[in-house]
Amino acid sequence: MFISTDAIVLKNTPYKESSIISRLFTRESGKISTIFKGAKKNKNNIAGIIEPGNIINITFYNKSNLKIAKETKLMQTHYSSRKILIHYYYTMAIISLIDKLCMDHERYTTLYDLSVDILEKMDEQKIDIEILFIYFLLHLNKQIGYELNIINSKESDNADITIFFNQLNNPIDILYDVDMDMIRKIDLINKLKVIIYRHMKHHVIDLNDVHAINMLKDIKNERNS
Repeated sequence: MFISTDAIVLKNTPYKESSIISRLFTRESGKISTIFKGAKKNKNNIAGIIEPGNIINITFYNKSNLKIAKETKLMQTHYSSRKILIHYYYTMAIISLIDKLCMDHERYTTLYDLSVDILEKMDEQKIDIEILFIYFLLHLNKQIGYELNIINSKESDNADITIFFNQLNNPIDILYDVDMDMIRKIDLINKLKVIIYRHMKHHVIDLNDVHAINMLKDIKNERNS
């Protein structure tokens, strides 16, 4: 049986002389592993199409745990994010977290749609990237069953943090307004990040173990030095 679905490319591993095994976060089938036979041959551009972070449409043969790609089409690549190092590492952080935290073959349609939207807005560069990443983390926690409740945090008596947190629980398009209000409040953004990181370390994953997030810290430290 063949299945067609859109997917975010998460990670690639070379296989034998000419093939690539990719982990994909698909809209219809969740996270899967797929083999692209002959992907490294020059006669096709599959290797370029399936770069991590790209959005593709794939038709695959659904017979075993390792799917066999039949047809692949590039739907979207994020050129601007690839040109800016800090944006590139935020992209890698997002797809790394999806890869680490989502179960194989479990459908996460809402999280898939959110991730595609976040990657697109990061590429547009119209909303502060820190706010986009915080928004992603909050909704990632919600989708995998570890929703953060600001009332339980030590900073719950901080009115500004509570307002900011509540704004981020609205649909993603509200971020254009949030960005205008909050962009100058760097301290507020950092405080909410601390709350989220602490919550995730306790319930989900230590974000300091994610390579791309450590690289972001290194970049920021270099800029501040």
